[in-house]
Amino acid sequence: MDRLPGAYLLKQAWDATKLAGAIKAYRSTSVVPTKPNPLAAFKGPKANKRLKELFEDKNYVEMCKCFLFDPIVELALDFSNLWWRVWDIYWIFIIIRILFAFTQTGYIHPDEYFQSVEVITGDVLSLKTNTPWEFNVTAPLRSPSVPYVLYGLPLSLLRGVNFLFHHYTGYNFFIGSFMVSLIPRIVILTSSFIVDFTVYKICILYKHSYNQCLTTLASSYVMIVFASRSFSNTLEMIMTSLLIYWTAHCMRRTQETVYLHSRVQKEADEADTIAERVKINKKRKLIPGHDYKYFLHLSMICAIGVYNRPTFFIYASMPLFYWFQRNIAVDSYWTPFQTFNFRIFSIAPGFFLTALILLFTDSLYFGELTLKKIWNLTMNWEDWKLTPLNFILYNVVPGNLSNHGTHPFWHHMLINIPLLFGPLGIVSLITVLNFVTELFFNDWRRKPGLRTVFSMTMMTYIVSLGLLSVFPHQEPRFLIPLIVPIVLMNAHKLRWKFGEKKPFLTLWYIFNITLAVFYGYFHQAGVVPMVTHISNHFGHRHNEVNVIFSKTYMPPTFPLLRPNTKRTESEYSKNININFIDLSGKPLDQVINQMNTLYSRELFVSIKKKKEEQTESYVVLPGCAFNEIKVLLQDKNISLSKVHSVFPHISTEYLPSYDIY
Repeated sequence: MDRLPGAYLLKQAWDATKLAGAIKAYRSTSVVPTKPNPLAAFKGPKANKRLKELFEDKNYVEMCKCFLFDPIVELALDFSNLWWRVWDIYWIFIIIRILFAFTQTGYIHPDEYFQSVEVITGDVLSLKTNTPWEFNVTAPLRSPSVPYVLYGLPLSLLRGVNFLFHHYTGYNFFIGSFMVSLIPRIVILTSSFIVDFTVYKICILYKHSYNQCLTTLASSYVMIVFASRSFSNTLEMIMTSLLIYWTAHCMRRTQETVYLHSRVQKEADEADTIAERVKINKKRKLIPGHDYKYFLHLSMICAIGVYNRPTFFIYASMPLFYWFQRNIAVDSYWTPFQTFNFRIFSIAPGFFLTALILLFTDSLYFGELTLKKIWNLTMNWEDWKLTPLNFILYNVVPGNLSNHGTHPFWHHMLINIPLLFGPLGIVSLITVLNFVTELFFNDWRRKPGLRTVFSMTMMTYIVSLGLLSVFPHQEPRFLIPLIVPIVLMNAHKLRWKFGEKKPFLTLWYIFNITLAVFYGYFHQAGVVPMVTHISNHFGHRHNEVNVIFSKTYMPPTFPLLRPNTKRTESEYSKNININFIDLSGKPLDQVINQMNTLYSRELFVSIKKKKEEQTESYVVLPGCAFNEIKVLLQDKNISLSKVHSVFPHISTEYLPSYDIY
């Protein structure tokens, strides 16, 4: 058969009189027979009868083919199969995670703002904010370098875009209370998909059910709520997942490399001629190395993780140990002890170099170290701010931890694990118990392997939980990074059947939906919207406003957009004088005393000021506390009236009391 005249067709297309003949010749010589256009072929008196038959047989695919081209129908079927067969409902939970990041108003813990966003927004946007005690200049406990890169760069970009928009239009469209609060959430939400990626890659490497693991991971309220909040624990979770993936990948790479070496060595032993041995030696040189795979990645992530939270050392200990010791006994040249030490030394330069850069940037940030001192070599030890060391020295003092609350050693295991992971957490504890029992009491031929990825995730879970339980201050969010080993070990166990039902899976979904809604939209959910309302309501006044917050979490101040008087006033800041007085969980009697103090000062100041410049005072309380304080104020010379309310709001620290009498 002649070659298809494609070039000839293009040439003849320029001549309109010969175009029809060229197309006809192309079709007659085509290898693949053409199909008639279904839109043109499906017509006539038999069309309605054919459609009725297909509809009664529920053959909807053939019905679509009557009106659409076959490739379009096949593409739609392939996409449908990919969506439901491979990913199942995973993407639905991803959409829920994204929607929660944009809509949730819940306030989980003050550290969400005061360990990162409150500080960074104040510096980048030149705002007056409340710098927490962890960032004191003398002995800072928190490193600003990591949140500066993560949140400071997007906020700087937003400020630049807003500057251009304000320059040409006169409006501040891009910077407001909502947008400044949203940018850190978008950044951490985007970063959270690294956890999904690492779980997927580990499952692919070891032929695990990634459908079950990803669905379980995405449906956890830890990912739906915490993964879109600017906690340092969320960053710790992301870096722990990367560390586990890189270690698992290296373990797989080592297994494959050792197997290839054994095959090549077997061929070399059986070779008879020099030519065969030369050929086999060339094969050996093509085998990739495995000893120092990802050593630079591991060193950098360890340094960044420790500066983010020094507890990252605990989570990194077992993955690093497995990376150091993988297959060291089969090395043919170096001894196992030498190989182990060489791998340790391989990550040391990258770790110390990254840590030195972070030490340098932290010291410059806190101001006691300057470039002039470095140039003149006049700096001293006090100028260098080693924040991880300060963090450790602070937390080893029992008296310091008692200020934040102390818990028994079993609190993490029996309270926080079930609170974070629900039925999956309970199953994980049972899995640990079975693993330890088999390890110590089974016959040596039935003991679990200790050089597998399963044992690596299991030991990461056991060691991390055990070491964190040593410290008396135990909060649930400290265990967020454990979600990766828990999901990898136990996701399939939620699908256990009892008869025709899957009770664990049903309980898992109910548990996570309930807590996702509670922490996302109810828990302390009135604090941040109230701060935003105060900013919008008093944004253009010039008088002083005092706001007392009681029975709530500490309110963040960056949504007020108050200008920092030490810097040049920004085009988006508001010329307001608002003072927040945080009384947190103090008794209502102290709230009344504070109100009396403010009232007395207002009476004194109002004599010398005009009416529009007089001071105003407000109190922010949960609804149940508002009713109680009104009863206490009946004998006082102060009255309260409700100005604004936010719903919903639940404070677990101050629940309403119900008198049954």
